[in-house]
Amino acid sequence: MASNNIQRIQFQRRVIRYSFLMLLPSLISILILLWAGDFSLKIWLTALVFSLCTAYIFYSWLIRSVFRPIQSATNLISAIREDDYSMKSRPSSTKDALGELYYEIHLLSEGLHREFLKASESEILLKGIMKDVDVAVFAFDGQGSITLINHEGCNLLNTTEEECLGKLASHFKLDELIQQKDQQTVAHTFPARSGRWTIRKSEFREDGIPHTLLLLQDVSKSLREEERLAWKRLIRVMGHELNNSLAPIKSVSGTLNRLVSIHDIDPELKEDLEDGLEVIKKRTEALSRFVQDYSKIAKLPPPQKTTFNLKKTAERIIELQDFQGSLIELKNCVDLDVYADEAQIEQLLINLTKNAIEANSATGGKTKIAFNIKDSEVVIQITDEGLGLASSDNLFIPFYSTKPGGSGIGLTLSQQIAENHEGSLDLRNREDQSGCIATVRLPHSHSPSI
Repeated sequence: MASNNIQRIQFQRRVIRYSFLMLLPSLISILILLWAGDFSLKIWLTALVFSLCTAYIFYSWLIRSVFRPIQSATNLISAIREDDYSMKSRPSSTKDALGELYYEIHLLSEGLHREFLKASESEILLKGIMKDVDVAVFAFDGQGSITLINHEGCNLLNTTEEECLGKLASHFKLDELIQQKDQQTVAHTFPARSGRWTIRKSEFREDGIPHTLLLLQDVSKSLREEERLAWKRLIRVMGHELNNSLAPIKSVSGTLNRLVSIHDIDPELKEDLEDGLEVIKKRTEALSRFVQDYSKIAKLPPPQKTTFNLKKTAERIIELQDFQGSLIELKNCVDLDVYADEAQIEQLLINLTKNAIEANSATGGKTKIAFNIKDSEVVIQITDEGLGLASSDNLFIPFYSTKPGGSGIGLTLSQQIAENHEGSLDLRNREDQSGCIATVRLPHSHSPSI
């Protein structure tokens, strides 16, 4: 900036010097005429004062008509260069070179201002889309450093934008995804959650430097919804066929049991018949319960949301008769109201708490329930101190259970409840010690208007 001022002063001096050099012959001619004419001192002084006044007027005209307009034009162009369009050039009534210069600067400023507004509006729109879209967006430079990340990407990495920018992709294990092929679906575990992701990759340049754009879309929920619809159809068919078969079996077995009890037959045969009929009765009742349990998945109603206190619901669950004698602790539970289906959320918490208690039965560990608010979400975590998960591949598949006598309905139903509330359920092994942690995420709202 200082060098620009020095150059401007030097330019002004050159213009003034050259202008006075042009006037110098006239001044010398006047002095020669005065000397040769033998004029009086009064005339000499008058001529000298006139010459000085003329020079001052000429200098003032240079400053006002040349230097100041050029300086104003310089200030306007400097403001435009810094994207400041608040300065406006004064319309010139003349059609000389300076008038045309101001007119062109005015047109340039107006055009650049329109382009600047369009670019700003497009940037705001792009940021809004990137913030609200459920696709994680990452951009990497040639060295693999993160140069761009949106809100969903920060949520997956469980960090902030400031902490991500400039970090290498390998720091977050994103280099594995960059190496994958475009439009490929892969399973990957992020710090926030795991799932199946569709990869979109493209190349672009910024300031001449090649960059890689990586888009990750979670397709786990869509795939689970398709699987769930298939299970529902299967369960409806199975339930219909089984009920049609169980009803006459139960009726016939009951009739045979009554006939055996009233007729006088061989005692040994009677005992065998009664044992056989009792087995038929128990198995039909078990099959009936099986059908009823799985019909819950097919007949789970939409959430009937109301506002209720989550902490009071958790305290009520702990006091259930089935959980008496179990080591259950409410830890870091804030007192908050949520807008959800209280009965379904209560059933979800009961299922997860029951699983944690059963996992602790092998180690005598403690079950902990915690919930708080993070990034406009209610985060519920239920941890146990059991042996942990040997595999998490089939946890949410109906009919699959790792427990003896388990129906495989609890986790599937809990996941469906969470997703019907536009939330999620994640189950993984603990990192600090043996055991498992179930994490439920629900949108935090207090009323339908929020």
